[in-house]
Amino acid sequence: LLEVAREEAQLTAQSFLPLSVGLAAVVLYLRLPLRAVARRPVPLGLARVLFGLYTFYVGIKLGLLPMGRNGGARLVRGVIQPDGAVHPARAVGVCAFGVLTIGACQMIEPDLLVLGSQAERLSAGRVPKMRLGATVAAGCGLGTVIGIVKVLLNLPLLPILLALYTLALALTYKQDDFLVGLAWDAAGTSTGSITVPLILALGLGIAEQVGAAEGGAPEYSPLGPLGILGCASAAPICTVLVWFRGMSL
Repeated sequence: LLEVAREEAQLTAQSFLPLSVGLAAVVLYLRLPLRAVARRPVPLGLARVLFGLYTFYVGIKLGLLPMGRNGGARLVRGVIQPDGAVHPARAVGVCAFGVLTIGACQMIEPDLLVLGSQAERLSAGRVPKMRLGATVAAGCGLGTVIGIVKVLLNLPLLPILLALYTLALALTYKQDDFLVGLAWDAAGTSTGSITVPLILALGLGIAEQVGAAEGGAPEYSPLGPLGILGCASAAPICTVLVWFRGMSL
């Protein structure tokens, strides 16, 4: 625990340093009086950011990463049978875990919450924040399932991404500009600070077990879990465009 605390303190300092330098540059450029900058809200706000960033990094390291990696590794045991075939029922359990876990994390993703609030305000309530969040979370969960299947079956990533983005472009055709921008921006929320570590840890845990079950076969790629995030980023575009299709804003 002390080792993690020390490592994350260094990471927090490295992340916070650019913010401090940027803030100092703005203050100097605008020639703001130091008396105004030194007032309580500014130092207190910076201290809260620093503390929040540190606790967030520690929580990711001690909570999300082990949960995703261990959960993926434990669930996938027995999925790959001795003859190399995939056990259907157990594979469904792994996919269900991915959908529920990633979907729940996506619902509390700060990037998605901000996007939902802005979309609700700009659309005068016609795109509710909760409905948008649920739609993006469903898409992210669906993309995670596609990525998990890709890892379990050791499928090539390129055809999967081509299919997903071709579908997204087809759904974009003749859609309202507001909805198009919203859907494609929603893809960026799936690469937020909460979802990404969990998806990568989950994929790594699954891939390690699949690689062990395959006996280190040369055709198995150890970089397999990296494709899950790409699938999880593309699918929300499709779900948002389908759910809000035909809406004129």
